[in-house]
Amino acid sequence: MGGPPHLAPGFGAPGPVGTAPPGSAGERAAARFGRFYAPAALALVALSFCPMFDDVVEHEGAVTTRATYGTLWDMASTPGGGPAWLGIMLMFGLVGLLIAATLRARPGRAASVTIACLSALITLMLATKPGTGDPTPSLTPYASAGLALVVAIGLLAIVHTIVLSVARTGTQPNRPSFWSIQQ
Repeated sequence: MGGPPHLAPGFGAPGPVGTAPPGSAGERAAARFGRFYAPAALALVALSFCPMFDDVVEHEGAVTTRATYGTLWDMASTPGGGPAWLGIMLMFGLVGLLIAATLRARPGRAASVTIACLSALITLMLATKPGTGDPTPSLTPYASAGLALVVAIGLLAIVHTIVLSVARTGTQPNRPSFWSIQQ
């Protein structure tokens, strides 16, 4: 407790411009949300090595056609694997941001908004199943779990953004708010 002798007890030396004081509401919120982001990042990477879509079997007379999809990495190695590569890039972007949000003392609102946007794009890709052809395969239980995880990450990032916004306005009372400007 305390800082330099010329400051009152309980007040440390000022930190770099733009950083939150230690123990601030924003720092505590970042620590709480970081506890969820790290396991989510590991789960996303693990789920990328599980099959995404069920096999599709078509019967046309005496001809039987079977489409096998495999993991995200298997789909990316096929000639029509462009959507899978996009999914891999989105996943790496999301995992990278989740790790960065976990390790940073106080990630900004831009990071949590970007996490929510990447989660929405991955959700859209899992729902529309681009590049799978016709008939569209159903999701495996692994992909359903991944879909639920990505939706939960997106919702968590939205709540994180709101908490950071409230914490930011609460720590700067002299800054005029949007509502006071409008009146």
